[in-house]
Amino acid sequence: MALMKCKECKKEISTSAEFCPHCGYVYKSGKTSTKKIIGITVATLIAAAILFLAGTYIIFDWLPVVKINKELNKYYGTWVLVEDNFKNVFDNSDKSYTAAKEIVIDKNNIDSQVGGGCGFNHPENGFSITTYTDDGCGKEYYLITSLKFLTTQEGDVEEWEDKMLCFDLKDDMLVQKKCYLNDNTVYKNQEIKYKLKK
Repeated sequence: MALMKCKECKKEISTSAEFCPHCGYVYKSGKTSTKKIIGITVATLIAAAILFLAGTYIIFDWLPVVKINKELNKYYGTWVLVEDNFKNVFDNSDKSYTAAKEIVIDKNNIDSQVGGGCGFNHPENGFSITTYTDDGCGKEYYLITSLKFLTTQEGDVEEWEDKMLCFDLKDDMLVQKKCYLNDNTVYKNQEIKYKLKK
């Protein structure tokens, strides 16, 4: 058995001793135990998994919601028709409508495609924003509504429910753009304009 002198009391003890039997000085082993290695590995893997899941959530769930909410906030408010007595006529039809002089868009009547995806979002509550295009998924958001919520036309509103109108948002102005949605009815782009009431 190999001997060495205790670092504390200088008496001889075994080189394999974990502590000095004379003074009680504790000798720490320089070797890392298998249990400790396994523990560190498991902890590292758990931390990596948590970071991966957190990153995935932020990229695919949280950031899209933040972006859509930022877009929605741009549309909230009272919008006033720029030109009074404006009338629009359907292509290939003699039907016409008069746009409402004022529209109110708030959290209660606007829908959104939250959580990613592109697709068309039907404005069931009145208004919706989407990135849908004829070619699929676009990058720019725009507002969509139906004549049911925009027209002052008298008569059966159900007739106007699926007639869609689209608007780009430009400098606090909602400007009508062409829509090719649902029944493929094309509306003449007369550029109906609404200005945000301040």
